[in-house]
Amino acid sequence: MAGLECLGHIDDFTAAEELTLVLHSSPVRLGAVMTDAQGTFGTQVTIPVDTEAGAHRIVVAAANGEAAEIAFTVVASGAATSALANTGVSSFSPVLGAALALLAAGAGALLFRRRQRA
Repeated sequence: MAGLECLGHIDDFTAAEELTLVLHSSPVRLGAVMTDAQGTFGTQVTIPVDTEAGAHRIVVAAANGEAAEIAFTVVASGAATSALANTGVSSFSPVLGAALALLAAGAGALLFRRRQRA
């Protein structure tokens, strides 16, 4: 969801290098970080509240062109809660029950046929 704080850790960059973090679909600079002596960093960023629902990515880039991407999906806050509120029996249940019954009948027929051959 937009407005959510995310924690990340990436390695394999050059030691003591400044990196920029940019949210893409519409580029939004999220900040900058410095790598440690091993070329790794960990940071926390906040996805802007006005970020539209859908696929996005955060690009972490160094001045020398070295970059890494993290892909994620922003889900509208109403979509997340409506899925949790449905506590009734799904209409998929009768279909699943029929499929299991057919599978059991097929397995029984196969077992019966193998016993007849033996």
